[in-house]
Amino acid sequence: AQFAVQAGDLPGLVAEPGFDAGVAVRGVAEAAAEARRAIAAALAPPVAEGLSPAAERLLSDRAKAVWADLRGGRYWPRNAGVVSFDESAMPAPLPVVPPQPSGTVIIACMKDEGPYVLEWVAHHLALGVDRFVIFSNDCSDGTDALLDRLAVLGMVEHLRNDGWAGSSPQQAALNRAMTLPAVQAADWLIHIDVDEYINIRGGDGTLAWLYRAMGGASNLAMTWRLFGIGGAEEVGDAGVMARSVTCAPAYCPKPHTAWGFKALMRNIGAYGKLSGHRPNQLLPDMADKVRWLNGSLRDVTAEFAANGWRSSIASIGYDVVQLNHYALRSRESFLIKRQRGRALHVDRSIGLNYWVRHDWNSACDRSILRHVPRMQAVRARLLADDALAGLHAAALHWHRQRAAELRAMPEFAALWAQTQACDLTDGERVAHAVAEDMQT
Repeated sequence: AQFAVQAGDLPGLVAEPGFDAGVAVRGVAEAAAEARRAIAAALAPPVAEGLSPAAERLLSDRAKAVWADLRGGRYWPRNAGVVSFDESAMPAPLPVVPPQPSGTVIIACMKDEGPYVLEWVAHHLALGVDRFVIFSNDCSDGTDALLDRLAVLGMVEHLRNDGWAGSSPQQAALNRAMTLPAVQAADWLIHIDVDEYINIRGGDGTLAWLYRAMGGASNLAMTWRLFGIGGAEEVGDAGVMARSVTCAPAYCPKPHTAWGFKALMRNIGAYGKLSGHRPNQLLPDMADKVRWLNGSLRDVTAEFAANGWRSSIASIGYDVVQLNHYALRSRESFLIKRQRGRALHVDRSIGLNYWVRHDWNSACDRSILRHVPRMQAVRARLLADDALAGLHAAALHWHRQRAAELRAMPEFAALWAQTQACDLTDGERVAHAVAEDMQT
């Protein structure tokens, strides 16, 4: 009821002056969440007695010991106890309506992401994003030319980041972004990557609705939901929203990367720096202006106001908004990502360990499918521009051709075979990743 009144969905109802419904319901919400977790634990399917053949072959002795230690306990993954609705159900499609302006700017960094750009841009335009500030870095597939065309069409501010200096190309770009007039003038800022899709699961699915439902909060932690390839071998048409519905279980407190989040932030100058996951360096005189919510719109200020980039068992929430993370997309796309390298942790390679951490397929989440008709309508308008359509087609051709070349190379053919043989259960996947973290 609180969210409905604040979002304007119940016309004629006005809260009494000074009454904060959030305070009144917070304890109830927390108790309900704890009850859901307890019920889920009681109803969880039986835990396997032993390791799968793939795990017996792939897991190190340390990982097998981790599996035995975690098995069936507090940190054991399960698809229950977090989300209050059936994510696997086919949702009713949202009506196709013109996007509502929201004062939102998305900042992103891209390298060789050409065929994926238009779907991602179209989806977020449909949510109500007003503008994109995108940095490209040493592109080979035509991503930079495609972004130039989007800039001509007035949707994107494209800046090349080829000569970056510092710890990573991403942080160099974020530092530059915060000096730009378009970023400084925005009401709301979001930094996400092109493989991350904001999934608003409540209301009319728009950012305008979400901001009303947030009731004056300044920040929202959009927690990752990691989506696996779901059997997708080839690049295909490079679409991910409609094709990728298999994912990690909702309750997945380990490994530490599973519940990473990206912050949605009101641009009020409360922090001195924008980092990869969130704003940092909270200014002392702005501390009382900051209020953080999780993806279920529950207050988590105490946990995240000063620091933190991942949700915990106490702060996880997916009911209203989550960040769908399609890190792999397909087996061929993974090979291209391996060859390309990373934008943030440039000193870390992308190999089998990365695959294990991201190829989650045991759960099913179709909630973002209600947004597909809106995305498709915006994407069709973008592709009506012949120049943009040609650049998209050229980038798609480059990725298909590059995937074929990589598959023919012994190193990448071996990695392909390793991923095919890596059929781990959720618990085994957690054990493998945790053991790797302990080693490194």
